[in-house]
Amino acid sequence: ISAIKNGDPIRIPKIQELGTIKKIDVAHRIDNVNSDDGKIYSIENPLSYELTVTLQSDKLFMRDDFVYIGDNYRLNKGMSLDVSNGLVPCKASIVSIDFAE
Repeated sequence: ISAIKNGDPIRIPKIQELGTIKKIDVAHRIDNVNSDDGKIYSIENPLSYELTVTLQSDKLFMRDDFVYIGDNYRLNKGMSLDVSNGLVPCKASIVSIDFAE
């Protein structure tokens, strides 16, 4: 968790810089596990985390009702990306894209 912090740049390695981290929410990942009694339980995984990261970017723009970052990299809600802050590689999913002044 200490390897990622506010102000870090987030990028798709060798493709596109996405923006800078402005807010991070951290929670342990919840896993479903089978038990001996045949039931499935949701438990907190003490070794894995889920981070919700808010990015600020001045590279986003709309074209033909789609959101792009950079010249030709299209972003969609639900899209899965391999990203990095230059130190830690992560798998990310886009939850939402909002424009604010």
